[in-house]
Amino acid sequence: MIELPQIIKLSDRAALEKFIATRYAGDTYKFIQDIDISINSLLKTDFNEAWRYIQSVDRVFHHLAAEFEPRRLAMIGRYYVYVGENKKALKYYLKAIGLFKKAGSAYGVARLGKSLIEIYSKLGNHKEALEIGKSSLRYYQKKGMEFDTAHLLNNIGIVLYRMDKHG
Repeated sequence: MIELPQIIKLSDRAALEKFIATRYAGDTYKFIQDIDISINSLLKTDFNEAWRYIQSVDRVFHHLAAEFEPRRLAMIGRYYVYVGENKKALKYYLKAIGLFKKAGSAYGVARLGKSLIEIYSKLGNHKEALEIGKSSLRYYQKKGMEFDTAHLLNNIGIVLYRMDKHG
């Protein structure tokens, strides 16, 4: 986990590059993954601290390559899911999905689909939830990703239940 005081110190490109080079052997993807882990941990304990962390991370992302922009948007969207502001979450996730599609990242689109199925369902748009869920499910099945497939099947089942389409 990267602590908030460490993130705050990464306000300029040189400091960020040195941090990534030293702690992650220059691997920006590992740095982003660590940020994800940190945010998820904070979202389980303190929404206010999580928001401060996300705001600080947001400033750091401006020093990273554009390919990481969808991840930044998804992190903000995830915060809004946790605090129950699904319309705001949807806005960020749709922007992120658009960028993943533009970049040709089927994995990025499928990954966000796991969250979008829940968001659409909570907003009462069950048809859209099923469409995005089935699309993501096809990707995960094709790639043989059993855990993600099971997760999506569970979410699709929940949507069908909410639609009163159960046996």
